[in-house]
Amino acid sequence: MLEQTSKRIQELRKEKNMTITALANAADTSRSLISQIEGGYTCPSLQTLEKIVKALDTTLSDFFKVDSQETEENDFVVKADKRQIRYLPDSQNTYYLLSEAVHQNIEFLLTDYPPHSDVDSYEYFAHEGLEFFWIVEGQIHLTVDGKTSVLNKGDSGCFNSRLQHRYVNQSDTCAQLVLFSVKE
Repeated sequence: MLEQTSKRIQELRKEKNMTITALANAADTSRSLISQIEGGYTCPSLQTLEKIVKALDTTLSDFFKVDSQETEENDFVVKADKRQIRYLPDSQNTYYLLSEAVHQNIEFLLTDYPPHSDVDSYEYFAHEGLEFFWIVEGQIHLTVDGKTSVLNKGDSGCFNSRLQHRYVNQSDTCAQLVLFSVKE
């Protein structure tokens, strides 16, 4: 995973004709950290990766997109056994892309949270747009702008994703949720 992440960052940076220093400045991080990440010597935290991806003017979904040589009869359908699977650094969660990237401002994901996932993480996320969620199974603690809600199967909602937020599974069972993120 580290090697793929490192190569992808370097590839996108070069496509955009950015220097390591320019990327570091745009991502509000150090030049040495970008160099270590691209060299495969260190793995970025989720928060750092999110900043780098934003500085490269792409989405996490597009960043982790795998080229598919297969063409489907209906390219607007994603079969369950053909879903792209994503794993983010420093996370136990599994992210399934539920639709092809029909628009770069929309992400539609199914996320599996194993028991006690991200309990020890203090990372929060913030990005442009609105985030919609629906709890499919289990229980999730959602913190948005310092306020925590305990969500159970069937609960849903929406919030301004520019606010600091995170999802945590504190229970002994797996949790699953659907996320739909729209950039404004």
